[in-house]
Amino acid sequence: MQYSYKNGFYVHAPSVDLNSPEAVANYITRYIGRPAMAQSRITDYNGQNVPFCTSVAA
Repeated sequence: MQYSYKNGFYVHAPSVDLNSPEAVANYITRYIGRPAMAQSRITDYNGQNVPFCTSVAA
C-alpha cells in the first residue's frame, strides 16, 4: 500500500470504551477469535514474504 498511496492513507478506527473488564474481554475476543486474514487470500510464502490478493475474483 505504501507504493499506491505515496501521501499516506487514513484508517477509520472508532474509539472503544475500555472502562470495564467486560468491555476489555469483548474487545480482545473479537480479535483473537478469528484470523487477521483469510488463508485463501495468501498467494505464496517464500520464508520471508507473504504476498496476498486484495480483491476477490467473482
